[in-house]
Amino acid sequence: MAALKLVLVRHAESKGNIAGSLTGTDADVLSEEGERQAIALSDSLKSFGVFDAVYVSDTERTIQTARLAGFDAMSLTSLLKETNGGAWGGRPRSEFDAEFPDFFNPLDLERAYPRGESHCEMGKRVLTFISSEVAPKHNKKVLLFTHLGPINIILHKLFNIELSRFPLFNLRNCAIVDLDICLVDGCMLLKKASF
Repeated sequence: MAALKLVLVRHAESKGNIAGSLTGTDADVLSEEGERQAIALSDSLKSFGVFDAVYVSDTERTIQTARLAGFDAMSLTSLLKETNGGAWGGRPRSEFDAEFPDFFNPLDLERAYPRGESHCEMGKRVLTFISSEVAPKHNKKVLLFTHLGPINIILHKLFNIELSRFPLFNLRNCAIVDLDICLVDGCMLLKKASF
């Protein structure tokens, strides 16, 4: 039976996180605290040894997190980005809530942000990436630097949790999720998870 070690890392604190942005933008950079978090992340990730593949969402905050954590060799991908907030990307969540008071109550995963995408659309692209790039890595160690939404999608899938409960996992910046996965007939089965 083939196995896979999958390590998920949420990016360090960004200026958008501090500002309370609805979603970040590709250009959203780390705060000073975020830079310190990413540097400290290096020691925690060394315990895993050498990774066979390192994939990074192609946003500035995740690239900065990976580099400051000591990873210069990485594969960038747009498929691991956070949900595209469209016209509201980078703008305060409080303003969005004032303009669209019922948008999240209840959360409709099919409803897209104005000129952006829905959480379902984000989920489909993330799971496509996992199926095509990660699942074939038999007996390998794979590291992903990404965002809270994509991490939730992956965890909901592996724990077999209905997406109606999205986002169930509230992980701090620079959180590390360590997953041991069995690969059986093209399916990923969760064996062990550590947060």
